[in-house]
Amino acid sequence: MATNLIETNPQIQTIERIGERYRRRMNWHKTEKILTLQGKAMCRRICDGDKEAGSDLFERIAKLPSQSIGEILVVGHADPQIAMAVPEIHPLIDARALMARSRAAVEKEYETLAWDLPVMEWIESIDGVGPGSLVAIIGNTGNLWNYPTVQKLWKRMGLAVATDGRRQRNIKGASEEERLTNGYSAQRRSAVWNIGTSLMFAQTERKEKDKVTKEVTGIKKQAGLYRTIYDNRRAYEEAKNEAGDYAPLARAILASSTFGKTTEAYKAYSQGKLPKAHLKARAQRYMEKEFVKQLWINWRRTMTHARPIGG
Repeated sequence: MATNLIETNPQIQTIERIGERYRRRMNWHKTEKILTLQGKAMCRRICDGDKEAGSDLFERIAKLPSQSIGEILVVGHADPQIAMAVPEIHPLIDARALMARSRAAVEKEYETLAWDLPVMEWIESIDGVGPGSLVAIIGNTGNLWNYPTVQKLWKRMGLAVATDGRRQRNIKGASEEERLTNGYSAQRRSAVWNIGTSLMFAQTERKEKDKVTKEVTGIKKQAGLYRTIYDNRRAYEEAKNEAGDYAPLARAILASSTFGKTTEAYKAYSQGKLPKAHLKARAQRYMEKEFVKQLWINWRRTMTHARPIGG
């Protein structure tokens, strides 16, 4: 019965298609990176082991039009490094270009599919996110009806609390059982971090300034809901930090990590405080959790036909 539902339910079919295409896109993108790294390594050898020069050589060749690459293969090039590198790396560049074109096509395809889901109406109402944001969640979670509580969805996306009571992450020296219990994936966490960063940028308050004096003359755009959530949480985190509430956490981090003694991070942790970057990350994570919670709520409100039998 459940199988027939999946076969005939348009919303569930769309969710499955989005997930399939998202995974395809991620695999192609990973392959692009591998081809780039391999090409740069080959160029580095031609540049006598100079990593920076090798990367620069690869990028210069990668920017050449295919016609120029073909000419170099036939008649060579005045630059001996280019003349030597092109015959070696041109298959990698061709393959990378094919991957990039294929990736762009599948991105367009899954974003089009996302518009078929009723929850897109809610997504569209939020400045800073769009179909690509929804796809990034679906591609890593599948049907959100499969998460009976928002806490389970938070854990899937790397926003929960780990077994040691701190934020969910890869814990150094953790046992296999602990890693499975934590269920952390850097890829999934990165997906929601990208959404949070986009929300932060798009919803930041914009001020009107005098073109001559550069003085603020008014507000061009008010801060959005999620930026306001971030700002309020950041103020809360800073107050707790100043009050010394995070001193135990600071000591634990300092004991389990290696920081250069001249860094701002070491200075803050050694004084029993969290550095500014850590406070920012905590506030943004809080805001991201709120976004994921609201998505979970609105999924249940709008995606009623995607609810599994017995769900």
